[in-house]
Parts: sequence; structure tokens; C-alpha cells
Amino acid sequence: MNRPTNLVRFSRMFWITIAFFSMLSSAVNVFGQRTPKVKTDNSEGEYGSIIIKVTHKNRVLIGNPLIWDGQYMQLLRRDGRMSQVPVSSHDDYEILPGKFKPYSKTLMMRRLQKEFGTNYTVSMTPSFLVVHPKGDYQTWAKPFEDLNIRFANYFLTRGAHIKPSRFPMVAVVLRTRREFDRMLSSYHKSSLSPNTLGYYSPNSNRVITYDPYEGKKKSWLLDTDTIVHEATHQTAFNRGIHPRYGVSARWVSEGLACMFESRGVNNSYAFPKQIDRINMGRMLPLLQMIDSGSAKGNLERIVRDDRLFQSKTDLAYAYAWGLTFYLAETKQRAYVRFLSEDAQRENFTRYSRSDRVEQFAEAFGSDFENLEADMFNYLKRIKLPSRALSYRR
Repeated sequence: MNRPTNLVRFSRMFWITIAFFSMLSSAVNVFGQRTPKVKTDNSEGEYGSIIIKVTHKNRVLIGNPLIWDGQYMQLLRRDGRMSQVPVSSHDDYEILPGKFKPYSKTLMMRRLQKEFGTNYTVSMTPSFLVVHPKGDYQTWAKPFEDLNIRFANYFLTRGAHIKPSRFPMVAVVLRTRREFDRMLSSYHKSSLSPNTLGYYSPNSNRVITYDPYEGKKKSWLLDTDTIVHEATHQTAFNRGIHPRYGVSARWVSEGLACMFESRGVNNSYAFPKQIDRINMGRMLPLLQMIDSGSAKGNLERIVRDDRLFQSKTDLAYAYAWGLTFYLAETKQRAYVRFLSEDAQRENFTRYSRSDRVEQFAEAFGSDFENLEADMFNYLKRIKLPSRALSYRR
């Protein structure tokens, strides 16, 4: 089957947001006190329940202030979106009566219908609101809910804590590539690859894609690696596997999303064999890089920072998948514990290179050279189908 592919996997806005978070060495709360520990919407502290109004460029924004550095405020909106707005003094906002709480699903559904118009239908599932071309629930909305359930089951069966999403997760399936490009341009100043099929934006908290078959093919959503990849990002950041309001190592988020592309991971009940858990699109290039020696020596590098994703993108994604798969298969308890501790790091705090290395070493050991060698040997021992072996050669 010829599947649409994408080259840009994860919204650049995520890394812009993370850069903003990382710049903040301290913050100013809404009462003017400087404090290095800022409460967020996950708590009942100073920021946990208040709701404010900010007027910016003739737009009125209402939400919960997540963090403020005296110049910019990160505002959590009632539909789960985050907006960074200039706030330089107490005169720039107004504290509203009552407590912050998300919109109801029914109200969010009405707002989405108004936003996208009569050419689209908004379908509701237990966890999602899916905007899609006119058509049935089974084709457009159910695949997102199914993946969410399978994601939760994967971690629950491994002893991980999965929390419900605080906001309804929104997925948008646009009718045409033109509409998709137009929406992307509102998020990105520079052009994106024409092969981009979809992405997840943590700022909008939406998965956005389009129908490349223009209604001529049904049941394609979960047959497309990109959609599974981006929906995995969304679910992981909304259900407590990754910290949404802070810095996360890119190998962690991308490795997990790449792992879930495999049908044996995202649908293990139907595909229980290990070979079904192999992401061949990552495994085969990684094996070639291992054989050529170009993959060697990158474990501590990819753990320490994210620069490999900029300098050697293909290697970074393949390596992130291989490392995640190896840890999930051979060090399951340690991997789940690592994710749990990573998600519990305090929001909006710096995540230095030394912190990243130390956290990894505490979970899996500090002998990076031997750990990488063990990972490579494990991957090379997996028996692959003959057609895959011929590709590797």
C-alpha cells in the first residue's frame, strides 16, 4: 500500500514554546511577588484556580495564567489552547471572579462547529472532538478514540499511571491540501515540506491533518503512520506520560511516537507478535547505520541534548525509536518508571544537559558505551522477514 508520508513530524511551535519556558529562570506571580516556583493548572496553588482577562491586539483572551516573567504571560485557555501574550504590568490584565475551569464538551463542540462552518461535521467521542468532512462517525472519529484507548491500555498493563485528559482532545481532518496549507501558514512563518501530512501543536492542543484521498477511501486514518504518530504525541502530552508544561527530551517524545506507529504496539490485541512491534521504517535504516558505524557513539549525545535532530534528522528519529523500543522491550519497569518521573518534573523549570544525563543514568545506568552496544546487539538479533533482510543489504 502506498501511504502518505510526512517529513515534519512535530510542530515547530512546540520547540518555540519550550524555548520560552527555558528562558525563565524565575517568574512573577499575579500579585507581583517574584518566585522561582510557579504553580500551574495542575495544582490548587496561586495559579491553580484563578481566571484572568487580557486584551491584546483588539482580542480579549480569558484563561488561567500558567507563568509570567514580567514581560510575557503563558495563558491556558478554557479549550486547552495556550497563548503567549505580552503582559508587562498589572494594568494589562484583570482578575475575573470565579475559578478557572475548561469549557464543557458541548460548548467546545458548538465553538468548533462555528469555527469550521457547515462544510464540516464535529463528532464527539468520550475523549475527543473530531472536526471532519461530512461523513460517518466510524470513519472519522472512532479511529482517534480507538488509538487513545489502546494507548492507555499499553501503559496500564505495564503499571503506568494514566490520567484522564483535562480538556477534550481536538483532532481536525481538513478536506483538501489547500486548506491544510492555509492552516499551517497560520502557525508557521516559513514553508513546510509538501510531504507533511499532519502534525500536533501543543499550543493549540490539536492534531491537524487532511484527507489525501478526498473522500474516495475509507478507514485510512489508522493505516497512516503520520496520524498515529501525531495522535500519540497528543495523547501522551494530555494523559500524563509527557509533561505538557515544560521541557521534555526529544528522544523521549519522538521515540514513543515512532514506536506507536507499529501495529503491534498500537493494536497489540490483534497483532501480538514481536515482529509486529517493529517499526520497519525506523529499524532498517538504523540497522544500516549500525552496520556502517555511523550510529555508534550517539547514546549520550541524544540523551544530553536535542541537537542530533537538527544535524542528522534521519539518524535521530531512527535512533530514538531504537532506544525506546529496546528500553520498552528489555527494561520495561525501568522505562515506565523513567517516564513517570519525567512527567512529574516541576513545570516551567530548566532541564539542563547534566540533568538529562543524570536522570537517564539513574534509570538505566551510566555506562553509555556498554548500554549502546547492548542495544545494538539486541536489535541485530531480532529475526526479520527475508524481504526486510534483502532491503537491509
